[in-house]
Amino acid sequence: MSDTVRIAQQVVKLRTAGQTIWDLGVGETLIPLHSTIKKSVSKYSSAERFNYSPVTGLAETIDAFIEYMFKRFEVSINEKNCLVTCGGKHGSYLASKLTLSPGDNALLCRPYWPSYSAQARICNANTILVPSNDSFKVSVDDLDKSYNKNCKLLYLNNANNPSGVLYSKSELIKLLAWARNHNITILSDEVYLAIDYENNHSPSLATLDPNLDNSIIIQSCSKSFAMTGLRVGFVVASKQRINDITALQSQTIGNTSALAQLIAKDALLNYKVIEKALTDELKRRRNLMADFLFKSFSWKGKKPPTSLYYFLPISLFSKQIKTSLELSLRLLNEVGICVVPGSAFGQDNYVRLSFGAESETIRNGMQKLYLWRKENE
Repeated sequence: MSDTVRIAQQVVKLRTAGQTIWDLGVGETLIPLHSTIKKSVSKYSSAERFNYSPVTGLAETIDAFIEYMFKRFEVSINEKNCLVTCGGKHGSYLASKLTLSPGDNALLCRPYWPSYSAQARICNANTILVPSNDSFKVSVDDLDKSYNKNCKLLYLNNANNPSGVLYSKSELIKLLAWARNHNITILSDEVYLAIDYENNHSPSLATLDPNLDNSIIIQSCSKSFAMTGLRVGFVVASKQRINDITALQSQTIGNTSALAQLIAKDALLNYKVIEKALTDELKRRRNLMADFLFKSFSWKGKKPPTSLYYFLPISLFSKQIKTSLELSLRLLNEVGICVVPGSAFGQDNYVRLSFGAESETIRNGMQKLYLWRKENE
């Protein structure tokens, strides 16, 4: 049983017993749908029927996505370069299945999103953990130390879950050149890339690899538009790779919900207003959590420029506890605070706190966390 499953099961048990849980582990934006999306839900829900859509996705949704990628990230693609999937996770899974064969190696940059390692194992591939620097980034030197001839895929999460770091254009150029030299495909998971609090404008890897020879891009409406439950994601890749991934999708889910695709189409066409409202609210919540970290915990770190998370050393909360799972279970059982153990991300001396939660949850959770630390010092 994974550490995240242990925590999730305990949350269910405690809530069933009537305990209030302050969930700072949530991996989504708990924000009401934007009015534009609400109108789309109402409009399309009254349709007489929904038939199967093409396996690659509705043409109008793909057209909206192509326009979005060009306007938002300066990425030029056509309909032969993209596929609509049932969320970004399914897109990542399909790309993994396409790229990895039994015995291959996949490079995981620590800290990494847990699904990458699981997807590699599903492909009967091995995983190699690439340690990051103090800024939670990997360099070419780090990759060289981890590389062997069986390496076929590099999972790169930009912007990163759980650390919230962004790679710069110059850093991405170096990583892409390394991948080309070693004939490795980079799976660039960019589902958080549009959430940019400080206007850093980290580019999509597709702008640096216009022919998509060494990259597969994963995008999603889930985080950018707070549409997690509607499950609409995208894969951007070369024509041949999209053809192969389409064949995989046709024999698994068949196609993504036509209703969800139509709603996603409207969100993509109105991305500026939706993105601004979402980013403004999340930035406010990020700063709210930061106020507690700076003032109550004397934290000396930096606010994450993107994503929904602070990835924090367990020593910030306890000098005695040595593992992230122990800290997570104690916080949950003793004061009803849910955080995600860093062991799930390959960094056992850290925990992840989410500011995707509602402001009240952040405020109460952080206050209780401070009092717990004070009592247990």
